[in-house]
Amino acid sequence: MWIEAKRRSGRNENLFVFQFTSLELDYEPYIQHLTDIVPVLGNERAEDRLIQLIQLIHRLQARCDDTYTNGEVVASSFLFADEMAEMTTHMSYLLLYLDEKSEEMEGETRDE
Repeated sequence: MWIEAKRRSGRNENLFVFQFTSLELDYEPYIQHLTDIVPVLGNERAEDRLIQLIQLIHRLQARCDDTYTNGEVVASSFLFADEMAEMTTHMSYLLLYLDEKSEEMEGETRDE
């Protein structure tokens, strides 16, 4: 799977096209992974963010088709620029969370 920015015809913005080489080996695991990380990002303060992330995942699923297929790409989906910015924000929070957890684990290891 890879993501490619494609200029929208007649508009001054990009679509971010998720290109999958296999439904079983690429698309389904990617969607499952996104679904699996929702609880990791969860807490009471982030409930609105989680709902937004779930909506983005549903949009990716609903938009999956063969519109941008070619050669090795068998299915594709897309997010608009504002949606991709939102997805990037969620992934940034996930990286911060993982960094915090990693530091906690290192601290626990040192304490033992």
